[in-house]
Amino acid sequence: MTKIVNQQPSDQPESAPPAEPGASPTPQDVPTHRQAHGLFVPERRQAESADSRWQSLQDNLDETLSSADLCGADAQQVLTETKDAALRALALKASYLQAMAGFWSQQRRAIETRRVDRAPNRSEIVGLLDQARRSLEDIQRRKAELEQAGTANQVAVNGNALDSIQALLTRKQKEVTILEQAALHFDDAQSTLQERLKLARDQATRASDLAQLVGSESLLWQAYYDSRQFRIELKCDQNNVYIHEFETRMPSR
Repeated sequence: MTKIVNQQPSDQPESAPPAEPGASPTPQDVPTHRQAHGLFVPERRQAESADSRWQSLQDNLDETLSSADLCGADAQQVLTETKDAALRALALKASYLQAMAGFWSQQRRAIETRRVDRAPNRSEIVGLLDQARRSLEDIQRRKAELEQAGTANQVAVNGNALDSIQALLTRKQKEVTILEQAALHFDDAQSTLQERLKLARDQATRASDLAQLVGSESLLWQAYYDSRQFRIELKCDQNNVYIHEFETRMPSR
């Protein structure tokens, strides 16, 4: 008899596979802002690992080349390996930063849309609040008129009317207070969205600028390793400048 084991659902969301270097995040891959502390962790760790490998090769490059035959295959292999490691690390850094820039740009667009979509809600609150305040003023005026009623025959009638109008006044005052609080909290929410919008803009700009900086650094190291390689090739060429000059003979008469 097969034993059935009840599996408890996991509270942790399934993680998506890491994006390829240079790929922009798609909407289904982009985390929500509540996960922003852990954005694109696999990509960042991959870039850090590649950067550590490049750093190790670069630190040992001069020593390795000094002990190798510069004109042999080993020196060329070491230089190529270090160059490839550098360009891979920089490409992974740029990919991570581009993904971050894409995330924050998407957050900015979403927040802008939310702020616009919420605008009619405030108009509704303000309209209801103005209406409630006018109604409150009308009730207060009616109460004042009853209180000023002057004849003894009207005392009992006015007493009942005053109780009724006082209850109405209390309810309307509560409505005005609630709507005033609604307006305050709405404005606070809009202000918070504005702060989030500024943060998203700043982060998108920062990530984009850092990605461009890494792109410039990539060009620098590409040129650096090309220069190293060409100097080695020049030295090897200079070691082979000897050209045998054969004796020139002239026919005798």
